Amino acid sequence: MGLGYLIQSGPLKNVGLMALKSIYRNDFPAGVIFRDENRTRFLILYLSGNAVDAEEGNQVASL
Repeated sequence: MGLGYLIQSGPLKNVGLMALKSIYRNDFPAGVIFRDENRTRFLILYLSGNAVDAEEGNQVASL
């Protein structure tokens, strides 16, 4: 599951923020190396000027 936002104007234009959450569950015996796992990641991304069409203002790349 993920949630992201791309700042579209101002000094932080083309900076993206993204949060990702993953949950893994299994029913393996306790001694097995694969365990249940939860992960939460927060990403800060910068999209170069090529990612957004400046003339049209259309977003070419998406988060």
